[in-house]
Amino acid sequence: MGGGSANGSSESLPLDTDGSADENSECLPLDIAAAESLLSSVNSDSEITLRREGDKSFEEFTRECPSIQSITPSLPYRNRRKRVRKKLLLNYQQTESRVELLKEAKFQLLNYRPGAWIEEVGGLRRTDYEIPKITTLLLVGPRSSGKSSLVNKISRVLEDGWFSVDRAQISDASSPGQGTYFLHEYTIPKESTSFCIYDTRSLSTSSEENFKVLKDWMINGVQHGQKITRSSDDKLTKNAIKLKARHAHSCHSLKRMVNFVIFVVDACSVLKSMVNNDTACLNFFSSTFNYPFLSFKDDKPAIVVTHGDELLPSDRAEVCSFLGDLLGIPPEQIFDIPDESDAMMELAVTNLLFFCLDRADRNLPVKRKSLLFKDFKFLLITVVLLLLLASLITQIARCPSPWASFFLGRHTVQPSANSISVEWSQIRHLWYSD
Repeated sequence: MGGGSANGSSESLPLDTDGSADENSECLPLDIAAAESLLSSVNSDSEITLRREGDKSFEEFTRECPSIQSITPSLPYRNRRKRVRKKLLLNYQQTESRVELLKEAKFQLLNYRPGAWIEEVGGLRRTDYEIPKITTLLLVGPRSSGKSSLVNKISRVLEDGWFSVDRAQISDASSPGQGTYFLHEYTIPKESTSFCIYDTRSLSTSSEENFKVLKDWMINGVQHGQKITRSSDDKLTKNAIKLKARHAHSCHSLKRMVNFVIFVVDACSVLKSMVNNDTACLNFFSSTFNYPFLSFKDDKPAIVVTHGDELLPSDRAEVCSFLGDLLGIPPEQIFDIPDESDAMMELAVTNLLFFCLDRADRNLPVKRKSLLFKDFKFLLITVVLLLLLASLITQIARCPSPWASFFLGRHTVQPSANSISVEWSQIRHLWYSD
């Protein structure tokens, strides 16, 4: 998670009343040295806020707006918020020391192979799992949440190509016919077989449509170049998709099963919903995120918070804390990725990838033939033992021994009707001579 809160003169981009950023304002990154000095001088229990004159933090909004207090728990929420803020400040403080670990972290990610991080538990071995040729991560999120921008950030971190062209097309999704309408596969790094990221179309305002598409992706897999259409698309959007689909080649690409999901949200949109007490929007986030098909056993998707640089650090921490309470996940599962290309962004991206790839390997399905083979082997051993037991009983029945008499319930051996009886006293003279 990136972000934090501090007192100081560093500036941040405020929000207008409509939730958008003020373009005339200058956004400056938080000064790490200032954060370090503030951290050592400010009591951890005190409320820390970074603002310019006239700016208001979310805490001030909650005091002035009674409606927002209805969605804000009292003491537990405040304690959680303080812990998250402190952790964010510590992240700023420890940035320089953690940068030295980036090289090792990148090396491990670049050498990752599907199934390499499997935990052999429950008597299962690595060979018992269905290991994919490439691990697939799926990006899901509302309109303008920053999914395509996240693809470019991840690609740059692991390819060290800050001057290379963005791989994912970024467009103005607010314009008709613009945005992502086809599934795009991006191998990380290029031409790699370790893992790939799928950029998808933004979520619809209809939960029913979203659930239908998400269920299809999670059950049947995703395919590069696959067209994404909805029944709610207007005529202009449908025509635009139809024209763009003339170069689609999804029929020639392989289908890949999704191994883990990354849910991307815009920090500014979340904060706006919190301030305006937009319960409909917040319920939409919660219901989509908690859709059962997006989870793998007990592991829910990872949350990526984007555009946090445009908020006050205190509000940035507030958004992350609120999302954790709303979605029922710990702060460690929420990754605040800055827009600026700096060490904090690289650290956040590497932490995100480590988390997602670990969860993907942990939840790989077990081979069906492996289970069937184990069941067949058990059945075969049982049949062989029964045959041996039957053969042993048969041999005992045919053998006129004391043991056979014991097992078969016979205590004496009766002579048969055709047996010859000999009187030895009458024929003993044959052995004596006159």
